[in-house]
Amino acid sequence: CIRDRVLDGGGAGTGEYINGSSTAFVVTPAGLCVSAADMDGSGAGSPNCVAGDDSCNVYLAVDAGFNLQVSGRSWQSDTETDSDFCDNPVTQNFQLNNIALSSQVVAPSSGADGSLSVVAVDINSDGQVLQSLSHSEVGVFTFTATPPSYLGETIAASQSANVGRFIPDHFVVENGLLTPAVDSFSYIGQPFTAEFDIKAVDSSGNTTSNYRNAGSDNNFVRLDIDTDVDYGAVDNVAGTPVYLTPRISAATGLFNWGGSQNGETIMVQVPLTLARSTGPDGPFSSTAVGLVLTDADGVTLHAAALDLDTELAAGVNDRQQIGALTTEFRYGRVVIPPVYGPEIPAATVPPTTTAIPFVIQYWNGTAFVVNSADSGTGYGTWTEKLCTDGTVALSLIHI
Repeated sequence: CIRDRVLDGGGAGTGEYINGSSTAFVVTPAGLCVSAADMDGSGAGSPNCVAGDDSCNVYLAVDAGFNLQVSGRSWQSDTETDSDFCDNPVTQNFQLNNIALSSQVVAPSSGADGSLSVVAVDINSDGQVLQSLSHSEVGVFTFTATPPSYLGETIAASQSANVGRFIPDHFVVENGLLTPAVDSFSYIGQPFTAEFDIKAVDSSGNTTSNYRNAGSDNNFVRLDIDTDVDYGAVDNVAGTPVYLTPRISAATGLFNWGGSQNGETIMVQVPLTLARSTGPDGPFSSTAVGLVLTDADGVTLHAAALDLDTELAAGVNDRQQIGALTTEFRYGRVVIPPVYGPEIPAATVPPTTTAIPFVIQYWNGTAFVVNSADSGTGYGTWTEKLCTDGTVALSLIHI
């Protein structure tokens, strides 16, 4: 309502007034501020990822709860957009329902946007709302609030500053397989192959897409296959465990990515070896091989996945078994029995040879016996060496 006083020609009041009113008009916020709680912080645990790449500190695991504030803000400059509004005063009278929330990936490049667990918020009082929610993907993101029409007026969508780095909740290892070196077993000291898939997942076991290496400043993989995976083994026959973990070693593994976005599954193939002891031992006919892995951010296997006790001192399950089946290890050797034959001059024509037989044996727990299960050991690369007494023997004596 407008009330104006009527003045006379000399500027003095006449005691009369003119009453009127303006047409109705709408005042909107200049913009919205979208901000994760503690966005002004820095260091470990801060959501403020200024660099917007893999160098940012860990903020949260996917699916972990955090608070997102959406608020109406007043005008200070015509050049302000998005997070610029967050330094302006809150418009206390602003109320609006069904403000849509969305997520946009910043890094890794070409990664999945993921999603927020809450898709819309209502501002019912004080011009702002603090919403508890979570995010579904690994990486760095911005969050956008898109308001509907406000009393017939349009308020532009507003985007947060970079929020992250989000990491997986845990790893899942599946499709494990052990491939013996020879037929159905491996000789002690001989490499055999372990194969398995690794997935980075959320708290419900859903695979994340952005745990990947997308190049410079976009490597969100913190797992080194050769240094962050620890293997162990235990042989268990008739309930009597023999802990073999100190003797298990791994060579450099081969791995590649699978999945539609080149970041959903790490497929690993690694040569493992059970080291020989100073003397014959075994056989280890029912050996389970397991692993545990922890990346540089501390992401590891879920405790419920650990189903194998491979450490004598632990007394608890400390690794996940690779595959459902056990494998066998035998301590083997090659024996060349005495061979007799005539002396044959080197210039003999046609050439004449003397056959040299050999026997492959393994330690059965009490003695060396013929290993009738070995039909696959190759000997084409074995070489001869001259013994001190002038005789010739195969250079490979132990397998």
